[in-house]
Amino acid sequence: MKMPYSSNPIESPGRRRENGMAVIVVISLLAIILIYLAGNMRCLNLLKRDLTLIDRQQTRRLAAAPTKACTNAVPASAMPPEVSQPAGQNR
Repeated sequence: MKMPYSSNPIESPGRRRENGMAVIVVISLLAIILIYLAGNMRCLNLLKRDLTLIDRQQTRRLAAAPTKACTNAVPASAMPPEVSQPAGQNR
């Protein structure tokens, strides 16, 4: 028994071409996203390498620094001598 020709638009040749085009569009979008992700992964890898290099340089620089810590404190020689206050007077 032969099946009669269906007038269903899903089975028409034009509709199949549109479905094929949708697949191509989805695959191309997926390819673009994958290229974007690969570029970002490469950039992150380069940034990680730069950070480790900077970390090593700072570690070496701080290890070679003199043992006397540099602070913003006023040196004792620059401070005026303390004046003794009479008993009972507080500021």
